[in-house]
Amino acid sequence: MAQPSEFYYQETHSRVVHTRHQTTILDVNQLVKGKPAWILPTPRAPKPKTLVLADWTAFNWSADKIASVQKKLAELLDEGFTLDAWHSGEVVPLLRENLAQLEEQDFRNMMHSFDDAEVTNVACQQRRIPPKHILILNDYRLEQLLSDQLEPIPRTVKLSDVVNLRSDYHDLIKVLQTSSPPLTRLTCDDYSGRGDYLVREFVASLPNIDLEHGATTVATLTRWICRIRTSPWRVYKVCWVSHICW
Repeated sequence: MAQPSEFYYQETHSRVVHTRHQTTILDVNQLVKGKPAWILPTPRAPKPKTLVLADWTAFNWSADKIASVQKKLAELLDEGFTLDAWHSGEVVPLLRENLAQLEEQDFRNMMHSFDDAEVTNVACQQRRIPPKHILILNDYRLEQLLSDQLEPIPRTVKLSDVVNLRSDYHDLIKVLQTSSPPLTRLTCDDYSGRGDYLVREFVASLPNIDLEHGATTVATLTRWICRIRTSPWRVYKVCWVSHICW
């Protein structure tokens, strides 16, 4: 399998095949009848799931991010995966021929969803397949996929995505409070007054997260820390381009 195991489901066969050669399963009824009584193990072949792209950060993707997503989705199509995108409350097919629509702002705006369960239910109804055959490519799974890392990456949210969010950020926080894996890092890449306010909201609602900063100057970061008035009991991880940690 080229992708993580969660990208596949196990297809089972209902037909039971008997043999006279001993296996690990004996059918007593067949044995009493004098017929082949040993049951052959049922082969389980991994099948690609239907992947539904539903990333709430899509509206804020950079041109580089869009190109990376298109490249990865094309690879998945080549591997035999069926791809859909969440769009205006329904799922629409993603094919090689229409991956370019991910470059359209209006299309990405309509991919917004925090609720994986809702997306799964709609996909099941439209595709007429069970939930176990579907996997939602939400913001975390997509980042994991793009990272090409085998080990799980930290779940991270960019502050700029939240600042520019068109829906209620409380809905996002509510989802993140019970997400799996849990949110561990907020990347603070917005130093506006709105950003300051949302940092306080996230820290209050998700007290175990680390704050990662990408300030370009010492003065910018210093002013930002003063504005949010860091609590003395709270340790913030401040990551610089020069890798200096406070």
